[in-house]
Amino acid sequence: NDKVFQFYLVTPEKLKGAFHDSSPGISVLASTKPVSLPRADFVNTSDRGESIHSAFCEPDPLPQTCGVGGNSDCYRFTVITPFRNLQRDRMELWSTPVEIEVENPKTAQAQIAGVRTFKSTRGAVWPNVSALLETVITEDGRLLVGRVANSEVSWRDTGTGRQTTSRPNVIYSYLPTNKKPCDVTGFSAPYPITHAHYHKEIRQRYGFAAYPMRDGAGRLIPNGADFGGSYPWIDGKGANLFFGTFAQSFRNNGEPAFLSRCVGGASGCNNPSHNMTKDTLGMAVSGLWTKGRTVLIDNALNNIDWNLQARPSGHLEAKLYQGDEGWVHVGSGRDNANDTASHVPPGGVGNINMIDSIANKFNGTKAFKPALPRDVYWWVSNGKATDAVVFDDWINPQVFISSDMVQLIDGVNLEPNPKFIQNAATTRLYQVPPYGEITGNGRVEPVALGGVHGKGFYSRQGSGIRYPLPANNAAEFSAQHWFVGLFIDPRFGNDGQVRRLIEFPDGASINLEGRSGILYANAGGNRFLVPLPQVLTANQYHHLGFRFAPRGTVELFLNGLLIHAWERPASFRTAFALQQGNLWLGRGQDNQNGFAGWIDEFKVIAQAQTLNAEDFCNYASGSLVGLRRVASADLQARAAEGSALAKAMIDSALPANARHDAYLCYTDNRSADGWINLAALPRGTVSLRDRLLFPEGPLVFGMPRPDSRNNAFCTSCHQGDGTNLLPPSLGLAALRPASINAEEDPRRQPGQPPSRIYGHVPAGLFGADAPPSHEYADDGFHVDRYLMKNP
Repeated sequence: NDKVFQFYLVTPEKLKGAFHDSSPGISVLASTKPVSLPRADFVNTSDRGESIHSAFCEPDPLPQTCGVGGNSDCYRFTVITPFRNLQRDRMELWSTPVEIEVENPKTAQAQIAGVRTFKSTRGAVWPNVSALLETVITEDGRLLVGRVANSEVSWRDTGTGRQTTSRPNVIYSYLPTNKKPCDVTGFSAPYPITHAHYHKEIRQRYGFAAYPMRDGAGRLIPNGADFGGSYPWIDGKGANLFFGTFAQSFRNNGEPAFLSRCVGGASGCNNPSHNMTKDTLGMAVSGLWTKGRTVLIDNALNNIDWNLQARPSGHLEAKLYQGDEGWVHVGSGRDNANDTASHVPPGGVGNINMIDSIANKFNGTKAFKPALPRDVYWWVSNGKATDAVVFDDWINPQVFISSDMVQLIDGVNLEPNPKFIQNAATTRLYQVPPYGEITGNGRVEPVALGGVHGKGFYSRQGSGIRYPLPANNAAEFSAQHWFVGLFIDPRFGNDGQVRRLIEFPDGASINLEGRSGILYANAGGNRFLVPLPQVLTANQYHHLGFRFAPRGTVELFLNGLLIHAWERPASFRTAFALQQGNLWLGRGQDNQNGFAGWIDEFKVIAQAQTLNAEDFCNYASGSLVGLRRVASADLQARAAEGSALAKAMIDSALPANARHDAYLCYTDNRSADGWINLAALPRGTVSLRDRLLFPEGPLVFGMPRPDSRNNAFCTSCHQGDGTNLLPPSLGLAALRPASINAEEDPRRQPGQPPSRIYGHVPAGLFGADAPPSHEYADDGFHVDRYLMKNP
């Protein structure tokens, strides 16, 4: 099809509420019918060939006002088009200036009014490269990332000068600073993406290369190696690289992994498996915010491990669970055959492995205003789903274990290892366990169904997970306050039987007695029972959290609220120590009386004395709210069941004028993806998140940013990570006050949108009278004027 260039307009103003509560489908587009243009407008050659994926190169502020009366927006940028020249057996990079006019810009009625293209220019030529796909260029117009499939690439090691020939999948190309941004004639020959850290100019400019790339267990991936990633996407700053990793066939050596049947009991199907490539699913991220570690993402983006097709004829039902309801309809693992196929929503791309994100660009709009109880997250899409990717625990160097119950992706090829659980802790301050080893017949799901978010781990009585803790500084560890948290979904009766939840290397353990009590025990046979305020419901997730003061208090949190504090007697003073040895989850070393049911989101965090009440609630997938008298009777009754300890903890962190008579760790409006919506809290509730996490705030327009160097929530991430590779944006200096006003300060908090927008600004863009009349902002419009508090 010669009309291969399709332009769509994103219009977040169309959405009435928060994005993650919007209806399924692609409702954020102005139109699901694109404006299409022929390839001849972008590649000025008569040579025979093809172009598949192109990229926008847009280093200048966009858009600018245009049209009648200046009431339209015009976007002027360059399209970089890889052209496979079949006649000359080479890849050519072409550039084409483009102008797109948008009528009724930044409103729900916005539409593309026209597209103009200008003269195309051929630039860099890469011999023997047969394909360049998933092309993306950073916002400075100098770093190109893409995939060269099945091509031999000759490249020079920038450190040793050695010339090498290899067959990488993911590559980068760099435009030196003596060339103008987007100058297609100046792009270098391609390098393997795994060389980026060893390329000084790249390492110093782009965060994704600050640390050497490592696999899921923390092992180095060699310089220049062809690693097991594909379908890359890099963010605009060049800080984080996303990519697909593995895919598995539903049939292994001809035998299905599970019993299977046709969907709906239909006859005649052959339960096909779509065996195209093995490295396109299992979406992962590596870069600045993971300190080079490859982290497999656990949410709806990774809905399935099998490369079953997205088209309905490629689906099947698999017997994943016990009972008549154990049959699960599975599919949407792989597809890139038909962009107009009926199995994707209108406006969707047929290739459901493509990765993209708007990052925080639209966070100034109502629909994308941050409304999840996390600090650093982006909405990320891959053609079949959009979900929040949360970076908080990867950035925090005090996180010692972060297991969201997905399998380890192992080695240079990033192959899934079903015998091990990923530990996504990225800290360099401690020697962390590289993984959790599954023991017995427990399992990680092949689909994202059983977890609070995404996948879960199903533990049987004789199964569990063993975390081998490396040797660390024993004195430092013994002086630490630790937090240990996990979700459990018990699948047994309130029978009084003691079942092991966690066993520490020193032999001390945390156990569940039936479903009504927490039992602490140590290696010497001493026990202490804490009755729970209510019996845990079977077949339902509950969050348990424990904070251990060194040789002191043990605090117990249930569903995000403190319910019990126990002063350890002498017999327990040295119990629950994190030290070299094995940390067991769901069972103990003796393999007796293990936990039966689902486990998810296991966290172990150091320096836990800095955590506050909102942190504990966040780890339970909620957020704290205060109740006013007009709150419903149900909410009031539930809040009345809370402990005096929880109320005292919350009150102590709030000024007197912000305290309430009752509090809840609110989780009621969680979506199917497991996220609550802070923008849709019920009547009579008041969010306490900003009060607890940013007490020195809020940001005020026309005034400098406040000093956050004593804010424990901020300093948990803004601190040294044990290396000299951390950028200033993650150092303590980023929290210092400055002499310039907040709207002019280049430092932005993760959830803030870019400080300026350009082009035509319609009246009421940020509310009924914000701004009161339309404005023209070719030099930039301070969004903070209406998003920050005004003095």
